[in-house]
Amino acid sequence: MSTSDNPELEAAKDYRAQQQKRFKTDENYRLRLEPDQLDAAVEFIKRQFPDTALPNLRQNILDKMVAQVAPEDDPLTHISLESEAREIEKVISGLGLSLRSGVTVGILHGDHLEAMQMPVMTTQASVIMMTRHLTTLIYRLAKLFARTVIMGPTHDGIIQMNWEAKPVMKSLMADIELRRDWGMFFLDYCRNPKTPDIGHPIKISGDQQIHLIGDIDEAMTWFVLAHEYSHHVLEHSWGGIAQAGGEASSISQTKETEADTLGTVICMLLGQNNPRGLNHCAETNVGAVLILSVLDFIKRGYQIMLTGDEEGFRKEQKHPPLADRLNTIANVTRQFIERHCPGDQEGLDAYLKQQTDVAELIDAIWKDNRSFLLHAYKIGERGVADQQDWLPI
Repeated sequence: MSTSDNPELEAAKDYRAQQQKRFKTDENYRLRLEPDQLDAAVEFIKRQFPDTALPNLRQNILDKMVAQVAPEDDPLTHISLESEAREIEKVISGLGLSLRSGVTVGILHGDHLEAMQMPVMTTQASVIMMTRHLTTLIYRLAKLFARTVIMGPTHDGIIQMNWEAKPVMKSLMADIELRRDWGMFFLDYCRNPKTPDIGHPIKISGDQQIHLIGDIDEAMTWFVLAHEYSHHVLEHSWGGIAQAGGEASSISQTKETEADTLGTVICMLLGQNNPRGLNHCAETNVGAVLILSVLDFIKRGYQIMLTGDEEGFRKEQKHPPLADRLNTIANVTRQFIERHCPGDQEGLDAYLKQQTDVAELIDAIWKDNRSFLLHAYKIGERGVADQQDWLPI
Protein backbone atom coordinates (compact mmCIF):
# COMPACT_ATOMS: atom_id res chain seq x y z
CA MET A 1 0.00 0.00 0.00
CA SER A 2 1.39 3.40 -0.96
CA THR A 3 1.41 6.20 1.59
CA SER A 4 -1.07 8.09 -0.58
CA ASP A 5 -3.54 5.30 0.25
CA ASN A 6 -2.60 5.51 3.93
CA PRO A 7 -3.07 9.05 5.24
CA GLU A 8 -2.21 8.01 8.80
CA LEU A 9 1.23 6.76 7.73
CA GLU A 10 1.69 9.95 5.72
CA ALA A 11 0.92 11.91 8.89
CA ALA A 12 3.51 9.82 10.75
CA LYS A 13 6.14 10.68 8.13
CA ASP A 14 5.36 14.36 8.56
CA TYR A 15 5.64 14.00 12.33
CA ARG A 16 8.99 12.20 11.99
CA ALA A 17 10.33 15.02 9.83
CA GLN A 18 9.19 17.57 12.42
CA GLN A 19 10.95 15.70 15.23
CA GLN A 20 14.13 15.25 13.18
CA LYS A 21 14.21 18.96 12.40
CA ARG A 22 13.43 19.96 15.98
CA PHE A 23 16.07 17.81 17.67
CA LYS A 24 18.84 17.62 15.08
CA THR A 25 22.26 18.94 16.04
CA ASP A 26 23.88 18.35 12.63
CA GLU A 27 23.53 20.92 9.90
CA ASN A 28 22.04 19.61 6.66
CA TYR A 29 25.32 19.74 4.76
CA ARG A 30 26.66 17.03 7.08
CA LEU A 31 23.87 14.66 6.11
CA ARG A 32 24.81 14.35 2.45
CA LEU A 33 27.89 13.16 0.59
CA GLU A 34 28.52 15.59 -2.25
CA PRO A 35 29.59 14.19 -5.66
CA ASP A 36 33.07 15.70 -5.40
CA GLN A 37 33.59 13.72 -2.19
CA LEU A 38 32.79 10.35 -3.78
CA ASP A 39 36.33 9.42 -4.82
CA ALA A 40 37.69 10.27 -1.38
CA ALA A 41 34.96 8.20 0.27
CA VAL A 42 35.71 5.17 -1.93
CA GLU A 43 39.43 5.37 -1.19
CA PHE A 44 38.79 5.78 2.53
CA ILE A 45 36.64 2.64 2.64
CA LYS A 46 39.21 0.64 0.67
CA ARG A 47 41.92 1.64 3.14
CA GLN A 48 39.84 0.24 6.00
CA PHE A 49 39.53 -3.13 4.22
CA PRO A 50 42.95 -3.49 2.55
CA ASP A 51 42.81 -7.25 2.00
CA THR A 52 39.30 -7.47 0.58
CA ALA A 53 37.88 -7.02 -2.91
CA LEU A 54 34.96 -4.58 -2.88
CA PRO A 55 33.32 -4.88 -6.31
CA ASN A 56 30.87 -2.18 -7.39
CA LEU A 57 31.65 -0.11 -4.29
CA ARG A 58 31.60 3.20 -6.13
CA GLN A 59 28.30 2.45 -7.89
CA ASN A 60 26.65 1.19 -4.69
CA ILE A 61 27.53 4.43 -2.91
CA LEU A 62 26.42 6.51 -5.88
CA ASP A 63 23.05 4.73 -6.03
CA LYS A 64 22.37 5.62 -2.40
CA MET A 65 23.61 9.19 -2.83
CA VAL A 66 20.97 9.93 -5.47
CA ALA A 67 18.13 8.19 -3.62
CA GLN A 68 15.11 10.36 -2.92
CA VAL A 69 14.75 10.84 0.83
CA ALA A 70 13.24 13.42 3.16
CA PRO A 71 15.22 16.65 3.76
CA GLU A 72 16.32 15.60 7.26
CA ASP A 73 17.45 12.12 6.19
CA ASP A 74 20.93 11.01 5.17
CA PRO A 75 20.61 8.86 2.01
CA LEU A 76 23.57 6.63 2.88
CA THR A 77 22.12 5.53 6.22
CA HIS A 78 18.38 5.97 5.64
CA ILE A 79 18.15 3.51 2.75
CA SER A 80 19.84 0.79 4.83
CA LEU A 81 17.64 1.47 7.85
CA GLU A 82 14.47 1.35 5.78
CA SER A 83 15.56 -1.95 4.23
CA GLU A 84 16.10 -3.47 7.67
CA ALA A 85 12.73 -2.16 8.83
CA ARG A 86 10.95 -3.75 5.88
CA GLU A 87 12.48 -7.14 6.74
CA ILE A 88 11.27 -6.79 10.32
CA GLU A 89 7.79 -5.93 9.09
CA LYS A 90 7.72 -9.09 6.94
CA VAL A 91 8.50 -11.20 10.00
CA ILE A 92 5.85 -9.43 12.08
CA SER A 93 3.24 -9.99 9.38
CA GLY A 94 4.34 -13.62 9.09
CA LEU A 95 3.62 -14.05 12.80
CA GLY A 96 0.06 -12.91 12.16
CA LEU A 97 0.53 -9.65 14.05
CA SER A 98 -0.91 -6.35 12.88
CA LEU A 99 1.15 -3.27 12.05
CA ARG A 100 -2.13 -1.33 11.92
CA SER A 101 -1.47 1.93 10.04
CA GLY A 102 2.24 1.23 9.85
CA VAL A 103 5.59 2.59 10.99
CA THR A 104 7.99 5.12 9.52
CA VAL A 105 11.66 4.84 10.52
CA GLY A 106 14.57 7.25 10.41
CA ILE A 107 17.88 8.38 11.86
CA LEU A 108 17.75 11.30 14.28
CA HIS A 109 20.90 13.37 13.73
CA GLY A 110 20.80 14.57 17.29
CA ASP A 111 22.23 13.88 20.72
CA HIS A 112 22.27 10.85 23.04
CA LEU A 113 22.31 7.07 22.59
CA GLU A 114 18.65 6.40 22.00
CA ALA A 115 16.13 4.39 20.09
CA MET A 116 12.52 5.45 20.43
CA GLN A 117 9.00 4.55 19.36
CA MET A 118 6.48 7.36 19.31
CA PRO A 119 2.78 6.97 18.52
CA VAL A 120 1.25 9.64 16.33
CA MET A 121 -1.80 11.11 18.03
CA THR A 122 -5.23 10.33 16.53
CA THR A 123 -3.66 7.64 14.30
CA GLN A 124 -2.67 3.98 14.54
CA ALA A 125 0.79 4.74 13.14
CA SER A 126 4.16 5.13 14.85
CA VAL A 127 7.51 6.81 14.36
CA ILE A 128 10.65 4.83 15.21
CA MET A 129 14.02 6.56 15.26
CA MET A 130 17.59 5.74 16.24
CA THR A 131 20.05 8.49 16.99
CA ARG A 132 23.15 8.70 14.82
CA HIS A 133 25.29 8.19 17.91
CA LEU A 134 23.62 4.84 18.59
CA THR A 135 24.15 3.66 15.01
CA THR A 136 27.80 4.71 15.21
CA LEU A 137 28.22 2.91 18.53
CA ILE A 138 26.76 -0.29 17.06
CA TYR A 139 29.17 -0.23 14.13
CA ARG A 140 32.21 0.56 16.29
CA LEU A 141 31.24 -2.21 18.70
CA ALA A 142 30.78 -4.71 15.85
CA LYS A 143 34.27 -3.91 14.51
CA LEU A 144 35.90 -4.24 17.92
CA PHE A 145 34.12 -7.47 18.76
CA ALA A 146 34.97 -9.03 15.39
CA ARG A 147 38.62 -8.16 15.95
CA THR A 148 38.52 -9.63 19.45
CA VAL A 149 36.92 -13.08 19.08
CA ILE A 150 39.03 -16.04 18.00
CA MET A 151 37.93 -17.25 14.58
CA GLY A 152 38.54 -20.63 12.99
CA PRO A 153 37.62 -22.15 9.60
CA THR A 154 34.14 -21.88 8.09
CA HIS A 155 31.93 -24.97 8.55
CA ASP A 156 28.59 -25.41 6.76
CA GLY A 157 28.65 -21.72 5.86
CA ILE A 158 29.16 -20.61 9.47
CA ILE A 159 32.41 -19.08 10.72
CA GLN A 160 33.63 -21.12 13.68
CA MET A 161 34.19 -18.71 16.56
CA ASN A 162 35.52 -19.04 20.05
CA TRP A 163 34.17 -16.31 22.27
CA GLU A 164 34.75 -17.98 25.61
CA ALA A 165 36.05 -15.34 27.99
CA LYS A 166 39.19 -17.10 29.26
CA PRO A 167 41.00 -17.78 25.94
CA VAL A 168 39.77 -14.61 24.26
CA MET A 169 40.80 -12.38 27.16
CA LYS A 170 44.23 -14.04 27.20
CA SER A 171 44.60 -13.13 23.53
CA LEU A 172 43.24 -9.62 24.11
CA MET A 173 45.63 -8.90 26.97
CA ALA A 174 48.53 -9.65 24.62
CA ASP A 175 47.25 -7.27 21.92
CA ILE A 176 48.23 -3.78 23.07
CA GLU A 177 46.63 -1.99 20.10
CA LEU A 178 43.29 -3.78 20.39
CA ARG A 179 43.18 -3.28 24.14
CA ARG A 180 43.83 0.42 23.61
CA ASP A 181 41.02 0.60 21.05
CA TRP A 182 38.59 -0.93 23.55
CA GLY A 183 39.75 1.61 26.12
CA MET A 184 39.13 4.53 23.78
CA PHE A 185 35.73 3.13 22.83
CA PHE A 186 34.55 3.06 26.44
CA LEU A 187 36.20 6.38 27.25
CA ASP A 188 34.48 8.11 24.30
CA TYR A 189 31.01 6.93 25.31
CA CYS A 190 31.40 6.98 29.09
CA ARG A 191 32.90 10.46 29.18
CA ASN A 192 30.10 11.98 27.11
CA PRO A 193 27.20 9.73 26.04
CA LYS A 194 25.26 12.79 24.85
CA THR A 195 27.73 13.82 22.13
CA PRO A 196 30.50 11.20 22.13
CA ASP A 197 33.61 11.32 19.99
CA ILE A 198 33.30 9.02 16.98
CA GLY A 199 36.73 7.41 17.33
CA HIS A 200 39.42 6.87 14.74
CA PRO A 201 39.41 4.66 11.61
CA ILE A 202 40.35 1.03 12.28
CA LYS A 203 41.60 -1.28 9.55
CA ILE A 204 39.95 -4.67 9.17
CA SER A 205 41.87 -7.72 7.94
CA GLY A 206 40.36 -10.58 5.98
CA ASP A 207 36.96 -11.67 4.75
CA GLN A 208 36.10 -13.46 7.99
CA GLN A 209 36.30 -10.28 10.04
CA ILE A 210 34.31 -8.36 7.45
CA HIS A 211 31.55 -10.97 7.38
CA LEU A 212 31.43 -11.12 11.16
CA ILE A 213 31.25 -7.32 11.43
CA GLY A 214 28.30 -7.33 9.06
CA ASP A 215 26.50 -10.07 10.99
CA ILE A 216 27.07 -8.52 14.42
CA ASP A 217 26.14 -5.02 13.26
CA GLU A 218 23.00 -6.35 11.61
CA ALA A 219 22.04 -8.49 14.62
CA MET A 220 22.36 -5.58 17.05
CA THR A 221 20.48 -3.19 14.76
CA TRP A 222 17.72 -5.72 14.20
CA PHE A 223 17.23 -6.17 17.93
CA VAL A 224 17.07 -2.43 18.56
CA LEU A 225 14.51 -1.96 15.79
CA ALA A 226 12.59 -5.14 16.64
CA HIS A 227 12.31 -4.01 20.27
CA GLU A 228 10.83 -0.66 19.19
CA TYR A 229 8.54 -2.31 16.62
CA SER A 230 7.32 -4.57 19.42
CA HIS A 231 6.20 -1.55 21.43
CA HIS A 232 4.15 -0.50 18.39
CA VAL A 233 2.68 -3.94 17.74
CA LEU A 234 1.81 -4.47 21.40
CA GLU A 235 0.22 -0.99 21.63
CA HIS A 236 2.30 -0.05 24.66
CA SER A 237 2.07 3.68 24.15
CA TRP A 238 -1.44 4.14 22.79
CA GLY A 239 -3.49 6.54 24.84
CA GLY A 240 -0.37 8.53 25.66
CA ILE A 241 3.36 8.38 25.07
CA ALA A 242 4.86 5.69 27.30
CA GLN A 243 7.58 7.94 28.72
CA ALA A 244 5.15 10.65 29.85
CA GLY A 245 2.98 10.93 32.90
CA GLY A 246 5.06 9.10 35.48
CA GLU A 247 4.00 5.56 34.62
CA ALA A 248 4.76 3.15 37.47
CA SER A 249 8.11 1.42 37.04
CA SER A 250 6.50 -2.02 37.43
CA ILE A 251 4.21 -1.31 34.47
CA SER A 252 6.93 0.17 32.27
CA GLN A 253 9.31 -2.70 33.06
CA THR A 254 6.60 -5.21 32.14
CA LYS A 255 6.20 -3.47 28.79
CA GLU A 256 9.96 -3.50 28.23
CA THR A 257 10.09 -7.22 29.01
CA GLU A 258 7.27 -7.85 26.54
CA ALA A 259 9.14 -5.85 23.88
CA ASP A 260 12.32 -7.82 24.58
CA THR A 261 10.33 -11.06 24.29
CA LEU A 262 8.83 -10.30 20.89
CA GLY A 263 12.05 -8.67 19.72
CA THR A 264 13.95 -11.86 20.55
CA VAL A 265 11.57 -13.95 18.44
CA ILE A 266 11.77 -11.52 15.53
CA CYS A 267 15.57 -11.63 15.58
CA MET A 268 15.67 -15.43 15.64
CA LEU A 269 13.37 -15.62 12.63
CA LEU A 270 15.30 -12.91 10.78
CA GLY A 271 18.57 -14.67 11.51
CA GLN A 272 17.22 -17.85 9.96
CA ASN A 273 15.75 -16.23 6.86
CA ASN A 274 16.70 -12.88 5.35
CA PRO A 275 17.82 -11.68 1.90
CA ARG A 276 21.51 -11.94 2.83
CA GLY A 277 21.32 -15.51 4.09
CA LEU A 278 21.84 -16.98 7.55
CA ASN A 279 22.87 -14.54 10.27
CA HIS A 280 23.93 -16.75 13.15
CA CYS A 281 24.51 -13.77 15.48
CA ALA A 282 20.86 -12.79 15.13
CA GLU A 283 19.52 -16.35 15.19
CA THR A 284 21.26 -17.03 18.52
CA ASN A 285 20.52 -13.51 19.80
CA VAL A 286 24.12 -12.84 20.75
CA GLY A 287 23.66 -9.46 19.06
CA ALA A 288 20.93 -8.60 21.56
CA VAL A 289 23.10 -9.74 24.47
CA LEU A 290 25.99 -7.62 23.22
CA ILE A 291 24.16 -4.33 22.65
CA LEU A 292 22.14 -4.49 25.89
CA SER A 293 25.26 -5.28 27.90
CA VAL A 294 27.34 -2.48 26.42
CA LEU A 295 24.62 0.14 26.87
CA ASP A 296 24.37 -0.89 30.52
CA PHE A 297 28.15 -0.69 30.94
CA ILE A 298 28.21 2.78 29.39
CA LYS A 299 25.70 3.98 31.98
CA ARG A 300 27.94 2.54 34.69
CA GLY A 301 31.02 4.09 33.12
CA TYR A 302 29.37 7.48 32.79
CA GLN A 303 28.61 7.44 36.52
CA ILE A 304 32.25 6.56 37.19
CA MET A 305 33.44 9.48 35.06
CA LEU A 306 31.10 11.83 36.95
CA THR A 307 31.65 10.64 40.52
CA GLY A 308 34.47 8.08 40.63
CA ASP A 309 32.03 5.27 41.48
CA GLU A 310 29.27 3.49 39.58
CA GLU A 311 26.86 3.46 42.54
CA GLY A 312 23.58 5.06 41.54
CA PHE A 313 24.13 4.56 37.81
CA ARG A 314 20.50 3.52 37.25
CA LYS A 315 18.96 6.98 36.91
CA GLU A 316 15.67 5.59 35.66
CA GLN A 317 13.66 2.48 36.46
CA LYS A 318 11.82 2.23 33.15
CA HIS A 319 13.94 -0.69 31.96
CA PRO A 320 14.55 -3.91 33.92
CA PRO A 321 18.09 -4.55 35.19
CA LEU A 322 20.49 -6.05 32.65
CA ALA A 323 20.47 -9.50 34.26
CA ASP A 324 16.68 -9.68 33.97
CA ARG A 325 16.77 -8.67 30.31
CA LEU A 326 19.40 -11.28 29.48
CA ASN A 327 17.34 -13.91 31.32
CA THR A 328 14.32 -12.93 29.23
CA ILE A 329 16.31 -13.45 26.03
CA ALA A 330 17.57 -16.85 27.23
CA ASN A 331 14.09 -17.99 28.30
CA VAL A 332 12.50 -16.94 25.01
CA THR A 333 15.30 -18.66 23.08
CA ARG A 334 14.64 -21.85 25.05
CA GLN A 335 10.89 -21.71 24.38
CA PHE A 336 11.45 -20.97 20.69
CA ILE A 337 13.79 -23.95 20.18
CA GLU A 338 11.60 -26.30 22.21
CA ARG A 339 8.58 -25.33 20.13
CA HIS A 340 10.13 -25.31 16.67
CA CYS A 341 12.84 -27.96 17.14
CA PRO A 342 11.47 -30.33 19.81
CA GLY A 343 14.07 -32.73 21.11
CA ASP A 344 17.04 -30.71 19.83
CA GLN A 345 18.72 -30.40 23.21
CA GLU A 346 22.16 -30.14 21.63
CA GLY A 347 21.08 -27.18 19.51
CA LEU A 348 19.39 -25.49 22.46
CA ASP A 349 22.44 -25.95 24.66
CA ALA A 350 24.66 -24.50 21.92
CA TYR A 351 22.50 -21.39 21.54
CA LEU A 352 22.34 -20.74 25.27
CA LYS A 353 26.07 -21.36 25.66
CA GLN A 354 26.82 -18.78 22.97
CA GLN A 355 24.66 -16.22 24.76
CA THR A 356 26.41 -16.98 28.05
CA ASP A 357 29.86 -16.88 26.43
CA VAL A 358 29.21 -13.48 24.83
CA ALA A 359 27.76 -12.08 28.06
CA GLU A 360 30.77 -13.29 30.05
CA LEU A 361 33.25 -12.06 27.44
CA ILE A 362 31.88 -8.54 27.13
CA ASP A 363 31.58 -8.41 30.93
CA ALA A 364 35.28 -9.33 31.21
CA ILE A 365 36.17 -6.68 28.63
CA TRP A 366 34.10 -4.14 30.57
CA LYS A 367 35.81 -4.99 33.86
CA ASP A 368 39.22 -4.45 32.26
CA ASN A 369 38.07 -1.07 30.96
CA ARG A 370 36.32 -0.17 34.20
CA SER A 371 39.77 -0.12 35.77
CA PHE A 372 40.92 2.15 32.95
CA LEU A 373 38.03 4.57 33.60
CA LEU A 374 38.68 4.60 37.33
CA HIS A 375 42.31 5.47 36.63
CA ALA A 376 41.24 8.20 34.20
CA TYR A 377 38.99 9.69 36.88
CA LYS A 378 41.78 9.47 39.45
CA ILE A 379 44.15 11.51 37.28
CA GLY A 380 41.56 14.20 36.63
CA GLU A 381 39.49 13.10 33.60
CA ARG A 382 35.81 13.93 34.07
CA GLY A 383 32.56 13.11 32.35
CA VAL A 384 30.49 15.84 30.73
CA ALA A 385 27.48 16.51 32.96
CA ASP A 386 24.11 16.53 31.21
CA GLN A 387 20.93 17.83 32.82
CA GLN A 388 18.72 15.73 30.55
CA ASP A 389 18.57 12.02 31.29
CA TRP A 390 19.11 9.70 28.34
CA LEU A 391 17.25 6.46 27.87
CA PRO A 392 18.87 3.68 25.88
CA ILE A 393 16.60 1.00 24.46
